Amino acid sequence: SNLYHYMSDGVLMPVIRRFVNPEDAHNLAIQVAKYGYTPRFRPSSVESFSVDLSSEPFKASINKSKKMRNLAFPSCIGLAAGFDKDGVVIKEMLSLGFGFVEIGSITPEPQPG
Repeated sequence: SNLYHYMSDGVLMPVIRRFVNPEDAHNLAIQVAKYGYTPRFRPSSVESFSVDLSSEPFKASINKSKKMRNLAFPSCIGLAAGFDKDGVVIKEMLSLGFGFVEIGSITPEPQPG
């Protein structure tokens, strides 16, 4: 809805970016997802402008399932490792539309952030 987009993009995110440090913002995002406050579907700015994603150049890659080495991915867009280091919001990230989610992080020594 227009109100949701206005509150999220016009109010909430600018406040978070200005007053919350990146690590706390990351932890907040994990908590928001963990408790189910992430949207299940949110049109992107491309969709908001009524661009036909089935037309060239989009139809070749966006919104199509992909198969690689006998693994089927519902979307070609995934979430890279590092966001969900402890694997607590896998299902929630998949429900946002990611075709795959890499979880965890392995480093030889503890790292900040």
